[in-house]
Amino acid sequence: MSAIVVALQSLSLSQLILTCNSGLSKNEKQLSAQLIDILSPEGDHRAYREALQNIKSPIATPWLGAHSPSFPFTTN
Repeated sequence: MSAIVVALQSLSLSQLILTCNSGLSKNEKQLSAQLIDILSPEGDHRAYREALQNIKSPIATPWLGAHSPSFPFTTN
């Protein structure tokens, strides 16, 4: 999931007007904003950790990038 969000935020895609926002519904734009917020590294991935604590499913696949800062992740 994080790789998809990072790819959608990449400079290459953000420069394409049709893929940025024009083809997305209001709900899709809101979902995209929520995913970007959850995957933000701000506050040591605070939003991700809160979302993981509030998950209702007994099974969750953790995002390793938030749990191991030694993994190199890039946004562009």
